[in-house]
Amino acid sequence: MIDGFGRIIEYLRVSVTDKCNLRCRYCMPPEGVSKLSHSDILTIEEITRICALLCEMGVRRVRFTGGEPLIRKGITDLIHNLSSLDNAPEILMTTNGVLLAKSIEALYEAGLAGVNISLDTTDRNEFLRMTGSDLLSDVINSINAAYETGIRIKINCVPITGINDKEIPKIAEFARNRMIDVRFIELMPIGCAAGYDRVTGEGVLHKIIHSFGLSEGDLHPDYGEDSQNGIPKGPALYYRIKGFAGRIGLIDPISDSFCDKCNRIRLTSTGQIKPCLYFSDSIDLRKLIRDGCTDEDIKEAVMRAIAAKPREHRFGILDGNGDSRKMYQIGG
Repeated sequence: MIDGFGRIIEYLRVSVTDKCNLRCRYCMPPEGVSKLSHSDILTIEEITRICALLCEMGVRRVRFTGGEPLIRKGITDLIHNLSSLDNAPEILMTTNGVLLAKSIEALYEAGLAGVNISLDTTDRNEFLRMTGSDLLSDVINSINAAYETGIRIKINCVPITGINDKEIPKIAEFARNRMIDVRFIELMPIGCAAGYDRVTGEGVLHKIIHSFGLSEGDLHPDYGEDSQNGIPKGPALYYRIKGFAGRIGLIDPISDSFCDKCNRIRLTSTGQIKPCLYFSDSIDLRKLIRDGCTDEDIKEAVMRAIAAKPREHRFGILDGNGDSRKMYQIGG
């Protein structure tokens, strides 16, 4: 699948639920959210059908997100369904880690190839303030349990000025003695996050260099499997750092846009195919499926969405055409 700007679309991000067991201040309001009814979201069978068809069309990587994907009943079966396909994609998940320790072995056996665990602070009190829950120990246990399975692990941190930016060196420590990639993601002004000040990748590197007594010469770009001919394939710029077993990654969607190599589309929990995170444009696959469409109808609808994929997002401009939904509704 190739969009109008020559980008090969091979990465599908699937939100399996809008529900979450945390209330992160930049994602959800503290009072909680209105829950969708069960009939509003795609069934496991519908998600499987869409993913399987997209794999036939060229998708090579599927990432399950939420909300919190481990809340969704049947998620292990869904992973098994996709891993059993003749053209099975690489199957990944992004989770807050609260429930992961209990299910990581089953997920790994079902075919999960990698897991991204969100962690914005290692301080128990700050974790409570940021998420509304005293569950930091559960997340740490999940990181340890996942590491023991041998599954590929990435830790995602969203540093926010004046909130958790002082935690950057402590989060980076997870990559010091273990083969874990730690990525610092620039905050995007979506929903509840719009009122906070982001920390750029440059700011992250400055803190790491200063905190660990390093120099710029101690940081070496290293993209490995994430690059092709020395050019990063994904959004993260990775660095090998002197004395670190793992890598530090920087994802700067605002200050260093990677739209020119964007290879993804999104499927929301309500069945909307979104070609771009910023824009509200989408195509309703749920209605199409429930109206009795054929597989070819789904493929044609997906190709229309890909044809409409814009050249770039407009987060730095906020021109009024952005999606008004919050991140948990779109899919992280």
